Amino acid sequence: MGNVPMLHKLLLLLLVSLGPLATAQAAPPAAGSKSATKSKSATRAAENRAGTSATAPTVVEDIEPVHPGVFLLRDPLVQRELQLTPTQTTAAGELASEFNEAIWRFRDARIESPEAQREARLVNSKIEPRLRELLSPAQLSRLEGIGLQVQGASALGYVSTAQKLALTADQRRSIARIEAASRTTLQKLRTEASGTESAETSRLFEKRSREFQQDLQAVLTAGQRDRWRELAGAPLELRRLRPLTAEAPELRNVTAWINTEPFELRQLRGKVVVLHFWTFGCINCIHNYPSYKNWLEKFPTRDVVLVGVHAPETEGEKDIARIRDKAQENGLSFPIVVDNDLRNWQAWSNSIWPAVYVIDRQGLVRYWWYGELNWQGAKGEQFLGDKIRELLAEK
Repeated sequence: MGNVPMLHKLLLLLLVSLGPLATAQAAPPAAGSKSATKSKSATRAAENRAGTSATAPTVVEDIEPVHPGVFLLRDPLVQRELQLTPTQTTAAGELASEFNEAIWRFRDARIESPEAQREARLVNSKIEPRLRELLSPAQLSRLEGIGLQVQGASALGYVSTAQKLALTADQRRSIARIEAASRTTLQKLRTEASGTESAETSRLFEKRSREFQQDLQAVLTAGQRDRWRELAGAPLELRRLRPLTAEAPELRNVTAWINTEPFELRQLRGKVVVLHFWTFGCINCIHNYPSYKNWLEKFPTRDVVLVGVHAPETEGEKDIARIRDKAQENGLSFPIVVDNDLRNWQAWSNSIWPAVYVIDRQGLVRYWWYGELNWQGAKGEQFLGDKIRELLAEK
């Protein structure tokens, strides 16, 4: 099943890195899909599907996301705001690239899960010293303030914010109850939307989001609200920020190339790329073939490129000659990357056949859909098709 952009924004803010993907749009694993067995990614995805209760725990856990600065520093607006030198700008890009895949791996994890928190602590222990080394104290303070603005009142649920505002145990429990209620309500809206998008759904999401933000702020005392504004600093025009999401993991260790000469994803910058994982023996993957063909007909190849990563489930599906034959039989003319060693499957931390990812012109992963696109009335093909058009219109 899919989702609506505004609807998923707050949910993603509650994921492992702010989430790492605050403006990317994800869909939970759908029924029309096959999960890899004995997969940590599949375990995370199943955990994410389970949802959460609106009942807050008696003891509030110390939750902390991955530091948002690692991706914020990649943004030209933030670079200008911090007045980074050319050397700092280069180093910021290298830092984001270094931790890109570590953050991307946990895109589907719930922030409160033990696995997500272990990963966040590990990544932060490496990122934070590097940020202190890269930036002046004034620059670091401003960066953290921008991070708070991006996170909004949701940051009140993080232990670092609780410490800076001296939140009491009762306040933290109240915040946990509000956030649990928000997850339940927004998940319900997301399910009801079922991959469609409408002005009414967006209006309702925005209304609910404002209400939750107001409820969170109401927990604070007047002095704590003053301190919050001090920490956040001068307002930044957040709508001008680029999406806070990961770069597409680069292709690697390809077994064979079909319908194409070897290439790298970075060579496709300037185009919208639709990358999907599939295998010819998967009926759910086969059911997506018409959607891929429709996109090839609707979108000019100079602007949109489809890339199929063939990740085998069985030994028989590793036969390159059979992959070529199946592609030809089914009229699959797009470039096919044969991933017999599953190195790309692992780099993308994928756990589902089929899975479709949409990458923007800058190489950032913006949308993804797990499972059949049109499973039992789901509108994944329409949803992602609309997103492709939106990305094509971006400058």
